[in-house]
Amino acid sequence: MSPPSRTASVEVCCCRWCPHCLQVTLHAHTARESGHISALVSLLNSKTGEVVRAKPRCLLKGQTAVIEITPARPICLEEYSDYRALGRVALREGGRTLAVGIVTSVTPVD
Repeated sequence: MSPPSRTASVEVCCCRWCPHCLQVTLHAHTARESGHISALVSLLNSKTGEVVRAKPRCLLKGQTAVIEITPARPICLEEYSDYRALGRVALREGGRTLAVGIVTSVTPVD
């Protein structure tokens, strides 16, 4: 198992409008931790996975993007490519699901 992560890059499919710096609840396997979206890295073509736009301002419903999430406390996450079951996440806010996706990379705690 990997060490706790400070930030995680996640490839998500957006279910609702999702602005930058939004407070969210990160649901990963059985863990639930508050945090915020620290960066919208890139907007992807949902069919091919190619980068359409770097650093978009916001995400609209149905768009796919790579985002960076910073949890309030370190959380154990696995990359989807290493361990599929533990590499899936959901982002929720106020009881509504904002996005679901997979972990593409993690930044471990020093």
